[in-house]
Amino acid sequence: MQHYTFAVNAFVELVKQYGMDEYEFEVFETKTREIIENVKNRRSELGILYLNDYNKAVLTKIFSEAALGFTPLFTCDVYVYLWKGHPFAGR
Repeated sequence: MQHYTFAVNAFVELVKQYGMDEYEFEVFETKTREIIENVKNRRSELGILYLNDYNKAVLTKIFSEAALGFTPLFTCDVYVYLWKGHPFAGR
């Protein structure tokens, strides 16, 4: 998965719900291309990616070529976190 706080929180809740007695869980963050390759090659059962107007056409094409589906989880706004002394802080 890419670095998404909501995904990490959801993963923790999933592990709490199902426990580790019957299942093995693993999460790791990596690059978009590697996420797609890992799911395509069945090294991962699912990948979590962010689709937006900028990357949607390219990623949709890659999903199709890899015979993968994309299921939206939800729609959200984009937030940027900056150090308070950054020149863009406050904008």
